[in-house]
Parts: sequence; C-alpha cells; structure tokens
Amino acid sequence: MKTVHLITLLEDGEKKELQQMLKEHKRSSLNKLYKYLLQAAQKGHDKENMFRAAFGEKYSSAKDYLLRNELRLLNQAIESLIIRRENEKNTQEITRNLLLLERMLQKGETELFRNVFTETERMAIAQADHKNLVALYTCAVDHTIRYKEVSVTHYEEVLRLLQLKKEALERYTNEVAAELELRRNFSLKVISTLDPGHTPTAEEENGESSPGAGIVSSYLRRYAASYMQSGEEKIQTYLQLIEALPEVSRLRPARNRDLPALYGNLALELFLSGRHAEADRYYTIALEHTRDAHGFLDLYFNYCVNALLLGKHKEVSDIYTAHFQAIDKNKKLRYRFACFASIACLMLDRPADAFRLLDPEIIRRPVTEYYYYRLVYAMVYFQKGDMDNAEREIGNILQSFRFRRNARVEDKPLVKLIQKMIELESFRNQKEKYAQLSEKLKTEVQERREEQSRFSTVIYNWIVWQVQQR
Repeated sequence: MKTVHLITLLEDGEKKELQQMLKEHKRSSLNKLYKYLLQAAQKGHDKENMFRAAFGEKYSSAKDYLLRNELRLLNQAIESLIIRRENEKNTQEITRNLLLLERMLQKGETELFRNVFTETERMAIAQADHKNLVALYTCAVDHTIRYKEVSVTHYEEVLRLLQLKKEALERYTNEVAAELELRRNFSLKVISTLDPGHTPTAEEENGESSPGAGIVSSYLRRYAASYMQSGEEKIQTYLQLIEALPEVSRLRPARNRDLPALYGNLALELFLSGRHAEADRYYTIALEHTRDAHGFLDLYFNYCVNALLLGKHKEVSDIYTAHFQAIDKNKKLRYRFACFASIACLMLDRPADAFRLLDPEIIRRPVTEYYYYRLVYAMVYFQKGDMDNAEREIGNILQSFRFRRNARVEDKPLVKLIQKMIELESFRNQKEKYAQLSEKLKTEVQERREEQSRFSTVIYNWIVWQVQQR
C-alpha cells in the first residue's frame, strides 16, 4: 500500500514531526490512522482494522470512500513533509556550495570549480531558486574573467552567463514584486474595511525617486559607462566614482569591494595615456586595499608592467616570487606574468634566472602570447651570449609573420632590431666594423622611439639598454 511505503521513507525525526503535525490537525482520525499504520507496518494491515483505528467504527464497503479519503490526505501530508525536508537539504547544500565556490574564486581553484558549479546550478534550477542562481552566475562570471585565458570563446561564455544571470534576476525581482503587491493589496483591503473613506498616506512611488536608490543606480550607470570611454573622459569618470563610493558603500556595504578595481582601472587608463608615475601612485593605493593576490592578479600584473617602465625591476621580480603559487595556478596570466618577470631579471642582469622562469614547452604557450613568449626567449638567449639559439628564435618569429594569417605584427620592428643586434655580435672581433655598425644601430633604435605606441615599450627599453652597452 502506498501509505505504508511512504512511511518507510521517513526518518525517525520526521516520523515524530509528522505525528506532532497530525495531532494539531482538525481531523483527529488522521493521527489515529497514522499511529495504527506505524504499529502495523511490521505485522501487516487490513481495511477493517484501519477503519476501526481511524473512526472507532466497524468497516463496511459502503463506507470505504471514507477510508480512501483518509489515506489520500495522509499520503499528502507525508509527501509534503518529505518534499519540504528534501528542499531544505537542497537549499542548505546550495548555500554551502556557494560558499565553497566563493572560496575557490578567492584562491584560484579551477579544477573543482566546474563540477561544483554544474551540480549547484542543477539543484538551484530544480528548486527555482532564482536568488541563489543570481549569486551562482555572478561567481561563475568572476571566475571565468579572472582565471581563464583571454579568448573569444571564454568571453562568449561570459556573455552567456550574464544572460542567464539577467533572466534569473528578472524572475527573482518579479517574485519579490508580486509578494510586495500581495502584502500591499492586503493592507489596502484592511484599511478600506476599517475605514472605507480613508485615503492611504503611502502612495505608490517609483523606487528611483528614493535618494539612496538614486545614488546607487547613478553610480552603477556611471561605472558601466566607463567601459565605453577612454582617455581623459574615462580618468575623470573613475575619479568621480572613487569620490562617490563612500556614500554608496554606506547604503550598500558590499560595493566597498569596488575600491581596488576603481583605483586599478584609473591607474590603467593613466598608464595607457603614458602617465606612468601617476599610474604607479594609484596602483599602489589599489594594492593597499587588496586582501591577497589570488583575487587581484590582474591588478598585480598591471602594476608590474607599469613598474617595469619606471625601472622598478627588482620590485617586479620580488612580487613574482612572493605570489608565484597564485600566479602559476592562473591559466589566464601565468605565461604573461612569467614573460614580464623574466624581462625584469634581464634588466637586473640575471639572464640565468630569466631563463628558468620561461616554460620550455612551446605547445603550452597560448596563441595570444606565442610571439611575445618567443621574443622574450630570444632576448634571454642573447643576453646569455647564446647567439645561435637567439637567431633561431628570431628566425622562427619572422617566418611566422610571413606564413600565419593571425600573426601579431605590431612588434615586428622590435624583432628586426634584435635580429640586427645578433648580426652585430658576429663582427665583435672586427673592431672598426663593429663600431661602425653599432653606431648605425643606435641611430636606428633612437629613430624608433617615436613609434613606441605601436609596439611593446618594455621590450624596446631592453633593446635601448642593450645597445647602449655596445
């Protein structure tokens, strides 16, 4: 019988909870029937005894509908309890998993993230838990941006997750709005019943008219607009956002997390504008507001690139060493960070250390960093005095420029300069010829200075440093 099978699904605590619920039910027959079935579960049962237990009367076929109805109501009560308990368990598991995912996000864990995310998404969708779905998709977006390589595929995934978040947010907002409307109409009904002629003092208002809501939404709109701006306009927007943040954080404390990003984005725009000293000042402020490197590696990376241009080579090397564990786990930044840390070592005249930082497996180099990585390899070989390998790397890069459609040719002038540096070394024993070619190369390097905006300034600075020593 279905009811007996349902009872066997109950845990001991759930059986006690159900009994307490049935005690308080207006139909006392339900609790009596339940008690009988609990005791009879091991012994067996029949309609006569069930009917007598529930109603205290003798069973007859004419009254069978009463027993069927009682069993139906008892089934509903048991099923409702089981479903509620399972939902509570799932809700607890969703909440727990969200906390786990947040920790994985902070620490840069990528292996477990996808499995936990997929399972949590499945549970949240099954329960129509729109609020937690919003939090889940937010976490997944942040994880993709922080730790996955920059590619069209991964940013298409970001867009997909943002769309899912938007849909979940709309459903959650509609649900909350419906709940508010329900309570509002109930309150209006009570007032009209008590005083039919009374006009409510709290009229419906647009939430945007609330001063607090206006400050927050204005801040968020300006923040969103900043991504479509550039130059001085963008710099001024970030200065305004930083000024507005204390008041916004008072209303929405969670927004205080924006502070490192605001200072970091301001510094990045100053960097792109060639204002490196100002950028360094704001990067330093941004880093002072970070908890650890895991969640802010982009910020550390951008700081290091700017620091290289200011000659802070040892500081860049020290940062890379101090945060290597976090950097090495970050697929998005590990290779680029290694390149710039290697350049810092070269500028400190430590080519052996620079060589150890580079991954020897070319197949593990992402396409986005392929040319840059090979170019840094050529620089390391050159500074170590290994001209054969330096020439080989430069030759491979130039060949790729000729045959690969997706080749990044912006740094081709730098590649040609390094090629000439290598050629110059072959004349080192011919003093007059060497001096003549060296002066010619210095002139060419100087003439390229005006083109710095088109190629890597960091590598150009290394070339200048090397040529000046010739």
